[in-house]
Amino acid sequence: MDLLALLQNRPAEFNAWRKRNPEAEVDLSGSDLSGRHLEKADFSNANLAGTTFAVGDFAGADFSGADLSGASFTGADLSNCRFETAHMAGCDLSYATLTLANLKGADLAGARLTEALLHGCNLSGAHMDGAVLRRAILTGANLSGADLSGADLTGASLDGAVMPISLAAG
Repeated sequence: MDLLALLQNRPAEFNAWRKRNPEAEVDLSGSDLSGRHLEKADFSNANLAGTTFAVGDFAGADFSGADLSGASFTGADLSNCRFETAHMAGCDLSYATLTLANLKGADLAGARLTEALLHGCNLSGAHMDGAVLRRAILTGANLSGADLSGADLTGASLDGAVMPISLAAG
């Protein structure tokens, strides 16, 4: 099955195929999905390591449990996306819009989120050791239980954010 052909800006067809083939492995690692309009696509538990999603529209897509290590989402619209427990170490989310996205328990170690818009985002329990969040907008974000050890929050906006106890107390 040529999954890239199935995805040609038609997430409904891709999602229908996933429902008909729930045991099928989805491996799009290293693919270039830049500029695509794949709103609400089901990428859950897929291998997307090293995939490029730059400047695409993936609003409402499901990436939960996916391997996104080293993937690039630079400038992408990821509003309302699900990334629960996704492996996103070394991922580049700079300039991406993640408004109301759910990254609960995601591994974002060493990820780059420079100037990312994370308004109202759920990052509870996320592993963000060494993540770069320079000038990121985290207003109203939930960071409770998140590991921000060594994270760079220089210039980040945290107004109304729920912070980990270790940072809130410090």
